[in-house]
Amino acid sequence: MSQYIYIEKIKEDTAVVTALEGEEQFCIPKYILPAYSREGDVLKLELSFDPYKTLEMKSIL
Repeated sequence: MSQYIYIEKIKEDTAVVTALEGEEQFCIPKYILPAYSREGDVLKLELSFDPYKTLEMKSIL
């Protein structure tokens, strides 16, 4: 799954971003952003499910 997001505001430890499709706004940790990201940049966010990592984390948590 991929989604384009727009960086609205970068704060101390977080960034406020808006999904371009649907216009939902949410915060993400700043360390997830690519280096040198700026307010106004459009990023492509790609997410995928990792069943092996999920099982590994379930055994830890």
